[in-house]
Amino acid sequence: MKIKKFEINLRAMISPRKEALNKHIKSPFFRDTVTQLLLIPSVFLLLAGWILALYYFRASEYMIPIRYNSFMGVLTLGRWYDIYIIPTVLTTCFLVNTVLANTIYQKDKFLGYILVATNIFLTLVAMVVIINFGKISTL
Repeated sequence: MKIKKFEINLRAMISPRKEALNKHIKSPFFRDTVTQLLLIPSVFLLLAGWILALYYFRASEYMIPIRYNSFMGVLTLGRWYDIYIIPTVLTTCFLVNTVLANTIYQKDKFLGYILVATNIFLTLVAMVVIINFGKISTL
């Protein structure tokens, strides 16, 4: 009896959130061809960034460079897991840009396209940073 009641309460809690997510995903923004043409490469580049981060950022016992300046060299050292802030911030920016683009799309399509296209640029820059920090940390 208690299990059935728990299941009913759980479904009552999950159902509105599931409907809201379906409404968000099935919006005209995600059905737009231009948006799809910009989001698909962005997602693949984001995944490639995480794969590169997992490949280059290895666990180590010694401190690795976290901040680097071309004029002064290494500015900050930290633990190996601190460098994963780069792909984490990239993923956060990707999600924020996509949600903002979906919100703005209803009023101005072009601005929504710009926000989605920004994700491609951000992922490319983050991948360059990941590769360069990966080379520095393996020396």
